[in-house]
Amino acid sequence: MEYLGCATSIENGDIEATALSLRALQLYRLEGRRVEFERRVQSAGQWLAKANAGNTSDQNWKLLGLFWAKADPKLVKEAPLAVLRNQRADGGGAQLSGLQRDAYYQGPYRRYVNLALKFHSAPKGRQ
Repeated sequence: MEYLGCATSIENGDIEATALSLRALQLYRLEGRRVEFERRVQSAGQWLAKANAGNTSDQNWKLLGLFWAKADPKLVKEAPLAVLRNQRADGGGAQLSGLQRDAYYQGPYRRYVNLALKFHSAPKGRQ
């Protein structure tokens, strides 16, 4: 992953790694490097804003990353729409858009939908 200067594992993508990294910089910052860490969080948020979230997992992590980075409010308000579009008729979700609902993913997925709903009303029939 070029942005952070390191490689991520095959299971995780650049969007997830960036979102988690910026959150770590917020939660575990060193006071002496506060300005630097804030600048890096802002930079990570800008990168996320431009990143192409190609699957459900990336869309979810992009939502969280933009939210954590306190990105442009317009972007934070738009990101949940992708999450809500992936919601199945029964209210569940799947790790990838082409898959059926799966039990493994339901815990994290509910968190993303709940965050998304803070910004938007649920589409009719998907509450």
